[in-house]
This record gives sequence, C-alpha cells and structure tokens, in this order.
Amino acid sequence: MRESLVWWQTINLETETMYYVESSLNLTMKFLKDSPRTTAFGTKFLSILSFSGRLLTMFISFYRDYISLKPESTHMIAWHLSDRGIPRSYRHIQGFGVNTFVFVTKEGKRTYVKFHWTPHLGTHSLVWDEALKLNGQDPDFHRRDLYDSINAGAYPKWELGVQLIPVEDEDKLPFDILDCTKYVPEEMYPVKNIGTMELNRNVTDYFSETEQVAFCTSHIVPGIDYSNDPMLQARNFSYLDTQLSRVGRNFRQLPINKPVCPYMNLLRDGQMVCS
Repeated sequence: MRESLVWWQTINLETETMYYVESSLNLTMKFLKDSPRTTAFGTKFLSILSFSGRLLTMFISFYRDYISLKPESTHMIAWHLSDRGIPRSYRHIQGFGVNTFVFVTKEGKRTYVKFHWTPHLGTHSLVWDEALKLNGQDPDFHRRDLYDSINAGAYPKWELGVQLIPVEDEDKLPFDILDCTKYVPEEMYPVKNIGTMELNRNVTDYFSETEQVAFCTSHIVPGIDYSNDPMLQARNFSYLDTQLSRVGRNFRQLPINKPVCPYMNLLRDGQMVCS
C-alpha cells in the first residue's frame, strides 16, 4: 500500500463584516460521517494519522484495519489511493468544501451549498516513481514549490465555485445531502464560479501570520448558515475548543483573526488580550 496525501486547505475570506472561514480537502468527501468525538473509530483513525510518518508499517496495518471495520470510509479511500493522493504540487490541487452549508437570502430563503476550488493550472498528479524520488530528495517539495512560485511572480489562482441545491430537493435525492461521505454529482447540480483567489505574496512574519491564525468553521458571515451536517456541527465545537486551548480565549482579538469592521469585544483580561 502506498502512502498518499490528504491535503486540508483552510482560507480566511475577508468580508465587509468579518472573516468567513472556508475549509476544504483535496478529496470530495470525508472518511466518516459523524463526529470523531463520539466515534471510537474516528478517534483511532486520527491517532493513526498522527504517527504515520514514524511507524509506517504499523500505520498500514491500522489503516487496513480501520477501513475494513468502517465501510463508510470506502468512498474516500478509493479517492485517497488514486492519483489524487500524489498531486503534482499545491498549485495543481482541487479543493472541495465537503461539508454542506446554507446560503440565506434577505427574505430568509435557504439553499444548500457545496464549495469548490478549481486551480487555473489544472488538476495534475505525479506518477509513483516521481513521488518516491521527490519525497526522498526533498520532503518539503510541495511547500518549496508554492513559496518559490509566489516569489517568482507566478501567482497560483483558483476559481471559487458553488453547487446550489434547493432545500426542497433534500428528500428527493437518492443519497443524504448532509452525509459528508457522499459526493453531489455535478451532472445534477453544476458548479457555478463566483470568484477567483490569487496567492500573490508569502507571509513576512511567520508567527503572527501563520502560527496565530485561528481557523474555526463556526466563523460565518451574514448570508451563510450551518446545515444539520453532523460532521460540520462537530467541527464547529472542536475547532473552537482547539483555538481556545492552542492560542487563548482572546484569539479573536489578534490582528490576523479580528473582524475588519468596527466591533465591540465583550471579553477582558486573560491570555492574548489585545484591547
């Protein structure tokens, strides 16, 4: 069994009110459809990922054990072990929102939405021999490629697209729209491009611009709401807990995380206070 890459892409989108956090995978679905906190298998799988780099032989045994006992993971594993698991570079990776959010109009009309990121350079993968050589010669190849490309002025771009699914269609579909182990066919609901993201500079202060970034799926803006996707609801809790323990209770006051509009912060004192 080969070792492949599952890549998380998390982006702070600046709006007139605050940052909206959009978190994506390079695969279209997740390996389980309920919270890892309440699923022993989920906890086990996350533990496997944490030491896979040191004990690959043990990782492969646990990996096979996990997917054999959790049939819902089969869909993601099929993608994971395909060519998408060995991307050519970060600049050639698609992003899939995986979880289902909701667009809400001023009138209160709700529409399910799935987010997609499509690279301008196209989606390309390595062949297995290339992956082995690159990983052996330069374990930081992907990070270096992205950094050097931006420095050279070859700014990577992605199109942000959305799949819009009427709420009324939820019970008519042959699958659960709120199950993040499923993929919504583009033939049924085409992806509509609504914007472009360009990475045009590298960070200048790694600590303040990278280490202190606190991504939370619970950070939404007017016009976007949560669905009843069980995994999304779990992430809303767990991501917030992570930032509270990792950065501190006042992480929202840090320049990289605070809203761009005037706001009143009702917290005072404590770790990381900036007001």
